Amino acid sequence: MQEATIFSFEIPQKRDGRFVYDLIKSCPPLDVNSKYAYFLLCDHFASSSIICRDTSNDDKIIGFVGGYRKPTEPETLFVWQIAVDENYRGRGIPAMMLQEMLQVQNPVSIQAIEATYTPSNKASFKFFTKFAENRRALTKVEEYLSEDDFGTGEQAHEAEKLIKIFLTPLPSSLNDKE
Repeated sequence: MQEATIFSFEIPQKRDGRFVYDLIKSCPPLDVNSKYAYFLLCDHFASSSIICRDTSNDDKIIGFVGGYRKPTEPETLFVWQIAVDENYRGRGIPAMMLQEMLQVQNPVSIQAIEATYTPSNKASFKFFTKFAENRRALTKVEEYLSEDDFGTGEQAHEAEKLIKIFLTPLPSSLNDKE
């Protein structure tokens, strides 16, 4: 009989930045930012980020969601990156982390989630749409950054689309008409 894995979810601390950086590096196609950026996320934006650990190995971060509240819309959580260690994928950890983040947000509750994704990152799009469906939430997708916005050469980057999830569930009558 295999022992069940137990996960713990925590608000990151500054010292976690280097471990988050290592996790992101191991999760292509995610963009790897500077180690310094991850220290800032785990320090300045800790209250809108979360880490996940396997309780049998508390030293290792196996999941991370980094985000921030939009300054012009504090009720909107912008999710910058989600990463899960390859050995722990397929267990629903991203949704658990995002749900945990929504439960610890105070004093202004989160009314919407925004995130960007590249069209080739089908897993990211699928995750966010499934998360919205499970919450019976409305989504809106629009262009955010074009390839031209990023420039050419080393700065070249695939376009980014923006998905917005409105967390207030749709009335049942609207959902049933689809």
